[in-house]
Order: sequence, then C-alpha cells, then structure tokens
Amino acid sequence: MATQKGAKRNSSGRPAIQTNAEQNTAPNAPAVGPTISVTAGPPHDPSASTRSPASPAAERAAMAQRRNLIVAGVSLLALLIAFLAYRSLTSATPTASTPAVAPTAALAQPAVVPTAAAAAPAAPVAAPAILPTAAAAAAPAAPAAAPAILPTAAAAAAPGVPCATIAGLPLFAGATCTEQKSDQDDGVTKLKNTYAANATADEIRRFYESAFASNGWTLSKFAYDISSGQRRASIDVDTDQGPSGVITTVQLTEYLATAPAGTTCAPIAGLPAFPNATCVKFKIDQDDGVFKAKHSYSTSASPEEVRHFYETALAQNGWTGPDFQYDLQQGLRRMQVEVKTKQGPQGSFTEFQITEK
Repeated sequence: MATQKGAKRNSSGRPAIQTNAEQNTAPNAPAVGPTISVTAGPPHDPSASTRSPASPAAERAAMAQRRNLIVAGVSLLALLIAFLAYRSLTSATPTASTPAVAPTAALAQPAVVPTAAAAAPAAPVAAPAILPTAAAAAAPAAPAAAPAILPTAAAAAAPGVPCATIAGLPLFAGATCTEQKSDQDDGVTKLKNTYAANATADEIRRFYESAFASNGWTLSKFAYDISSGQRRASIDVDTDQGPSGVITTVQLTEYLATAPAGTTCAPIAGLPAFPNATCVKFKIDQDDGVFKAKHSYSTSASPEEVRHFYETALAQNGWTGPDFQYDLQQGLRRMQVEVKTKQGPQGSFTEFQITEK
C-alpha cells in the first residue's frame, strides 16, 4: 500500500515534474506566444530632441525680425495718420478763412451789403461770395498805394539812421542821415555820412561854403556842375605844382550841340574866366553827340579866392547847380563834401555826403 501511495505521488508528481520541465523548455519554443524585448540604456533627455547648439542665436534673430516688423508697422501707421490729418487740415482751411473775410467786407463797404441783400434775396449764398471778393480787392489797394509812395517821396523826412557827428563841420538844418559807412583805404579809415534834405543844392552849397573858412577848413579843390535854362557848364578847380610853387588850375567846360569855331580859350557867355588867369589849354571833346569845349587856365590865386569869385558870378548870371563837390583839409584831417540833386516821385530833393578821411 505504501508502494501504491508512493506510486500515486509519483504519478501525481510526474505531471508536476513534466510541467516544470515544460516551463523550463518554454523559452526555447518559438511558437509558445509573443515576446517583449527591453534594452537598458542611458536616461532620456527631452530637450535634446528640440534644441540644438544654434537655437539661442536663431531665436534672437527671429525676435529681432519680429521687432523690426512691429516697428515698421507702427511707423507706417503713424505716417498714414499724419497724412490723413494733413489732408483734413488743408481741406478745412477755406472754410475757416471764409468767415474771417465776411466781417471785413461788412466793415469796408457797409452801404453795399444792404444793397446786395435787397437785390438778390433769392441767392443768399452768392451774395457773400461776391462781397468778400470785392472787399478783398478794394481794401488792400488803398493801404498798399500809400506806403509805396510815402517812403520814396519823403526820403528826406523819413526817420534816418544815427550818424556820428563830424567835428568841425556843422550839419545843414533839417537834414536827415540816411546812411553811414566806414571803409578802409590803404590803411586810412573813411567815415562817410549820407544825408537827405528838401532844400536846393545851391542852398546847401552856400551853407557849407560859408562854414568852411569859419571852421578852419582850407579848400584844396572843388567842382561845380551848373546849368542856366537849357545851357549846361562845369567848373573844375584844382591845385598843381608849378615851376615856382603851387598854382591853381581852373577848367571851364561848356556843353554845346555844335562844335565851336575857335581853337583857343574864349569867353563863355555868362561864365567869365578868372581875372588875370592864363589860358594853358583848349580842347574839344565829343560824347554822345554833345560837344565839350574845355577852357583850361592857371592862376596864382588860391582855390578859395577862385571859389569866392565864381560864387558871385553864378548868382549874377543865373547859374544854378545840381551838383557840387569840395575837397578840404585841416592840418592832417581831410574832408570831402558832395552835393547832388536827386529826382523823386513828388519832386526833387538834395542828397549830400560828408566823408572824413
């Protein structure tokens, strides 16, 4: 019986042994079922598959590109807004200026507004359009004409510029300084004052001729450009060095329509030669169809004596001068006085310059 039990164990245990054997041999059986293979390796880095060593630079470049696009878009938008604002302002300018002209029309022509309104009641829009145009054309015309004439015609009376007073030579009463200039010529400073006056050139000439000697000025040379009716002549007086000292030269020039017949110095009607002067040269020139008969004399008299003689001769024979010029000296000081007649829109006026060297 024991043997049978053992056999039973064996018989019951055999299948168990066979099963174990089958389990031991199961891995070698290819058709038993699916297999799963697992391979061990290093830990997986998620960032390794998405970022390369060049990724930061690429990101910065992309950000810079996006920033540039944003800036360009904002700039374009700003330009568009500015353009639209400019167009709106320019289109609104006529509308803003129209009401400003309408009151001017009402003030400039108060009698025309009621007439226009009564004549055209059915066209209220057309009446304001005509009235500002007429007023705008008429209103500026009156002020523009007055300023254009006044400064030019009243050049002598206009407010002048400040001119430094030249010592030793008085200023003609009523004269207005119009310009002052300071120039350098060979190291010598020249101060030139320009004045304008309503007086005649002869009045200014007589004033300064009487002031020369009384203020210690010596006349070295002078020139007259004179006229009497249709006649014209000139007197030029200068000093020169002669064989025995300083002499005074006097040139009398008569302007003629025809050439004179003489060949030497001859008396000029109403313009006598200086007494005891010697004729040294006679010459005839022609300029623009006008003949100039030049009579040149020399004398031992001083330029001041010659000037005094011709001052009387001019007054007695009706000569008046548009232009005069004087060169003066006082020690080391030098002075020049020029008197010229100018023509303005409302008549003639006199301009004179005083230059100190």
